[in-house]
Amino acid sequence: MLNRLQRARGFVLLSFLPTVFFWGCDVLNPKDIPDSAVYTPHPYLIGVFFVIQVALQVRFRSERIYWISRLFERRLRPPEQALLSPGLDDGFGAIQTTDTSDNDGEPSQMAYVPLYTAANFLLVGSMAAWKSDQVVISQICMALNAICQLYFVFFTLQPSGKFAWSHKNKITHLVAKTSLGIAVLYMWRAWGVMDIGSSRPPVQQKAHCGVFVLLLAFASGPDPTLGICLLLDLAALTAGHTTDGWRFAFSCIMGVLFVVVLSDALLAWKNRALARMPVDVEAETSALQGGSEEIWLEDFTTPSPSDEEHAHLPERV
Repeated sequence: MLNRLQRARGFVLLSFLPTVFFWGCDVLNPKDIPDSAVYTPHPYLIGVFFVIQVALQVRFRSERIYWISRLFERRLRPPEQALLSPGLDDGFGAIQTTDTSDNDGEPSQMAYVPLYTAANFLLVGSMAAWKSDQVVISQICMALNAICQLYFVFFTLQPSGKFAWSHKNKITHLVAKTSLGIAVLYMWRAWGVMDIGSSRPPVQQKAHCGVFVLLLAFASGPDPTLGICLLLDLAALTAGHTTDGWRFAFSCIMGVLFVVVLSDALLAWKNRALARMPVDVEAETSALQGGSEEIWLEDFTTPSPSDEEHAHLPERV
């Protein structure tokens, strides 16, 4: 019977291969965009996203930081057997002695596999519908894809949770957040063709767009990965087939977002630098134990009253 890691490998490959095929077809043979579209991303920058996402997931050269390849780097170890009486074959049964925890995979990666698989199949459905001129169905599939990625990024990978950014799970953070950035870009492409919100004033639409982008960037901080992906989204929309009004709006949003991303990056760097600072264990121990002659109140030290001061204190009734 397949264990959890083997099932994860199967689901990941089953969803990744058709995703690469349909995505490659979309990049190499893009669909003609109608002239009525108010904005569309530049196809070459969509190709840049495609290359980045595939490179993050597949082994390249000899490095071992790539997401899918990490699933296959953990070799399944069969449980070793040991006799209860070493060196004597007296009929006692054997027991398992090897810890098989390696067979479970990296925890954050295994937690992402179900949503990763579902999001990939939704991405395939969205691209197939897009090629068939079923723009509404394509947008629905892509919205469900974005919901999967949003849930994982903001609930499972939250900074206060057990899957917060670390050296071991950083590649899972990168894959999930770049996938969310791609989903947002494809939703924007469909919005531009469908002209959603055409009944609203253009200024209101652009303001909603800016608020949406900045909220996503703020909520994902202090890790700047999602903010950088949104910057790439806006750059693709600015460089694509876009009207002058929307191009100016995207450029302004990019400027504000760049400041947010830069501040997030500096804050993340500061937090990691503080986490690597050496801790004086002796000073911490003495501070926690304290002395019998002092009472510590936050950052202030108050000496205990002497015997003479005790004599002048009023007696309690």
